[in-house]
Amino acid sequence: MFLHSLITRNKKFINTVQNFYNGGLLEPDTYVIDMDALLQNAQHILNAAQQNNIELFFITKQLGFNPVIARELVQLGYGGAVCVDFREADRMLQNNIPLKHCGHLVQIPKLYLEKIVPSVEYITVYSLAKAQEINTVAESHKKIQKIFLKVYNDGDTFYLGQYGGFHISELPILVAELRKLSNIEIAGLTTFPAFLYNSNSKKIEPTPNVATMQQAKAILEELGIKIDVLNMPSSTCVANMSQTKALGGNQAEVGHGLTGTTPLHAADFSQPEIPAILYLSETSHNWGGKSYFYGGGYYARSHLKNALVGDSLKMVEKFPDDTIDYYLNLQEEVAVSRSVITCFRTQIFTTRSKVVLVSGVQECNPKIVGVYSSLGEQL
Repeated sequence: MFLHSLITRNKKFINTVQNFYNGGLLEPDTYVIDMDALLQNAQHILNAAQQNNIELFFITKQLGFNPVIARELVQLGYGGAVCVDFREADRMLQNNIPLKHCGHLVQIPKLYLEKIVPSVEYITVYSLAKAQEINTVAESHKKIQKIFLKVYNDGDTFYLGQYGGFHISELPILVAELRKLSNIEIAGLTTFPAFLYNSNSKKIEPTPNVATMQQAKAILEELGIKIDVLNMPSSTCVANMSQTKALGGNQAEVGHGLTGTTPLHAADFSQPEIPAILYLSETSHNWGGKSYFYGGGYYARSHLKNALVGDSLKMVEKFPDDTIDYYLNLQEEVAVSRSVITCFRTQIFTTRSKVVLVSGVQECNPKIVGVYSSLGEQL
């Protein structure tokens, strides 16, 4: 999906990875991250957010909960991490990374509330029962916990496996119940996805969910609830910062924008963010006129289409969603034990791959910073 952009905009990174592979320093099934490019991207996005008075957090799930990247982003000026599940929050806490937002996309299990509530600024809730659990823990810590309500309306956009939230028709009754809780404060609203790339217009556009948030804000304010934050995640990058502000958003969460791998970046090479991640593998064998290379937890929504073998572009066969990726395959035979470089939309935390950070690529003085598991453990 992003290989053409990577070749065009960050060939130094490809050359570095191929040289490290040829020197025996990198192994197959490894995501390699160009820290120079990632931090340059992060700075561009942070600048755009600040110009639009948008509070910006970062997400690490697509980067394998990596603590080094998280620390660098905090140093750069990001407020802290948004943790979409409790294991990511746990990894951030272990590495003293500030927790800004938890509970969205995954609610915090009851057992983890004692760990997370004392440290986090905002928690998204999908149910009254979860709000009551949070209130109990917050009360024990003498804290007023700020919460976001995830709201939806008929016709909103959802992804399978991410359902949950409050229908806007429920809000008056919900508010009456939440007002009985002494240690929570409704601070804002959230949704996902707030924005998506439109391949026809070739622009990032708001989903119907944004209008739902705006309606919910009006309902809540009529009920006497002041809404300070409209949190609008998805496709966050330089290109949609001013749009976020125009729609009333004042908080955003950047994930794939850090690595220049939102769908916009695959189509528009003029964006300031450049590709900062690639996947390295190796051909294992040939069979039936095709070449097979090692996999490691392929993400079904990646839109992987091609691979670079040496200096030659090869087509990758579409991978069935119901199959374990012991191997992915090229649509033709190539020599065994050749490097395979691809660049696609990934979620490293769902894989069994390794993560290698490299620096100095852009100055032509590359070195390996560290090697990590897909869950942010140093190896």
